[in-house]
Amino acid sequence: MPLTKPWLKLLLATTTAVANADRLSDGIVEWVRSKGGYFSEKLTIRGMDPNDPSSPLGVFANGDLEKGEIIVEIPHSCYITLPEEERKSMSFNEQLCNLSHLLLEEMKLGSESEFAPYTEYIMTQQRGQLPATWSKAGKDALRAVAFQGSDIVDWITDRFGENGENHCVSDKDEEHAMALSVQRGYDSALIPIWDMFNHWNGNINTENDSIWDGNKLVIRTAWQIEEGEELYASYDSCLDCQDLDYSWGTQEILRDFGFVEFHPHRWIFEGKSMWFEVWRIDQFDEDEEYDGISIGEYLISWETEYHKFPGDEGITLLKEEVQRLERVAQEELKEQGSIPDHEWNNIKQFHEAVLLGTKLAIESAKTPSTCSSSS
Repeated sequence: MPLTKPWLKLLLATTTAVANADRLSDGIVEWVRSKGGYFSEKLTIRGMDPNDPSSPLGVFANGDLEKGEIIVEIPHSCYITLPEEERKSMSFNEQLCNLSHLLLEEMKLGSESEFAPYTEYIMTQQRGQLPATWSKAGKDALRAVAFQGSDIVDWITDRFGENGENHCVSDKDEEHAMALSVQRGYDSALIPIWDMFNHWNGNINTENDSIWDGNKLVIRTAWQIEEGEELYASYDSCLDCQDLDYSWGTQEILRDFGFVEFHPHRWIFEGKSMWFEVWRIDQFDEDEEYDGISIGEYLISWETEYHKFPGDEGITLLKEEVQRLERVAQEELKEQGSIPDHEWNNIKQFHEAVLLGTKLAIESAKTPSTCSSSS
């Protein structure tokens, strides 16, 4: 049954709650510790930009950290997740349905929930962060930019709406809970603190055990970290990601997490069987070796174990994609119109990223004797 009571709508109402971010994150840390978890005294959770109180939260070192140092331990008892037998017997979409409804139930309990410190924080998350929950104008513009056949905008409706295979989203509250479950979830679990580590595939400076190993999640540093540095994870190149990096890229990160990632950008043309990453050369140390094709300030790396390096036909298809994207810029992106700022900024960033990436891919595909590069 859809949860549509008025008090629940108030419970889920959009709120910035920026002023309470430190209090809420401190409360989560103390709660996790009270459950037998660990959060290093050398870490702090704060805004990514210390001069902008509205900036997103991240996890930062407030002291030097050694390589391999354990920095966080999160007991499984802190997870909002499904019983193991349910996870093993259900498809992933079925798990998402049940997880999103479980999240709603926990938020419904308010302070009486055993996860209250965590759900209080989750309830501060603004609606409309994922493209599937954007305005109609924002959805239409992004749909025009995205690869043909992409579900970047329509996945909630197509999978979980009235005509979806797993119908479990019937109103805006259930839509919001589904978006939160995907955006903040790992596999079919919502994990406090771990979901505050930001994503950057160019600087994954943490390591972790599987989220299902033992009775707690253990997070370590991948190398020495200096005071003031941010700690990063990967949302698609991770231990429990099940080779998602072969089928997920920058487009899917925007779809499921609501932002255009820092370089490297990964672009996957599944129908055309092409997969490549775009790195910035300055992301590598001067003496560091790297695989790929350098073009100006960028490095293009083609995955050729499961995908093809483009021949003449592939180059033609990439050129057609460039033409399409340039046409979209002229026809769809000339004016912002009624599109909210955060949607417009993401659309413009995404368009610029995929256009640049595709142009660089064309140039790299013309470079002789380099087709064996793989990620």
